[in-house]
Amino acid sequence: MKKLPITLLLVLCYCFVAAEKIEGLIITNVNDTLKVTFDIPIELLSREPNYERLQNKVKYVDENGKKQTLKPDDAREIIFTYNNETVRMLSRLNTLQFVGGTILLSSGDNIFLKLVEDGPVQLFIYHYTQGSPGVVNPSTGVMTGAGSMTLASSGVLQKVTPATVSTMSVPLM
Repeated sequence: MKKLPITLLLVLCYCFVAAEKIEGLIITNVNDTLKVTFDIPIELLSREPNYERLQNKVKYVDENGKKQTLKPDDAREIIFTYNNETVRMLSRLNTLQFVGGTILLSSGDNIFLKLVEDGPVQLFIYHYTQGSPGVVNPSTGVMTGAGSMTLASSGVLQKVTPATVSTMSVPLM
């Protein structure tokens, strides 16, 4: 009976730090393409990548087998496929320091954002954890969320709301 709490603790620790090794590409700031194996953090319940953590850094193993950490300031883009979906996360200047009442922290001036729609105006989605105000999940004590933003032709990130989309002069599709 004493072993049950220890076993349960070990299983929970494994679930919260689970990461999958996924082949992918890094597009460097000088347009070199590197084939790497990413350690993509996976969320416990949804079994989806933890995009909130990926926005700030991603761990990978290079072609020499050396473990590395890539920050948004060090690359233009990361690409990988998860559940038959090609995921592109582009490094963009973090001009939206506050979103949804929280601070979009990044390891430098840039943040990796998941590209949803590519065209004359790029549509990105960002992920954040909101502690308050809002509805709080009783089991975790936090509320996770996602919001979308767009990159205008000027290169400045702007938060997208339904009102913003209806007044945009450039079609999204």
